[in-house]
Amino acid sequence: MADISHPQPNVLSITGEIDLHESPHLKRAFEPLIKKKIPRVVVDFTQVSYIDSSGLAVFFEAAQRIKAYGGKLALYG
Repeated sequence: MADISHPQPNVLSITGEIDLHESPHLKRAFEPLIKKKIPRVVVDFTQVSYIDSSGLAVFFEAAQRIKAYGGKLALYG
């Protein structure tokens, strides 16, 4: 199970596993950032222990949506 928090207005910090069951939660976590058109969205992966293809798909979709309004998505950890 993943825990998703916003330690800063443009940062998603994720802890745990991102799988088929957690991907919808991650997608919902991106929504407010995308709606506000945050110019730089940063995702902290330092505490992520596993990610499957459904989780990767969420990041690809978010990256495309962020790029569409001129923003950037950065991943680290």
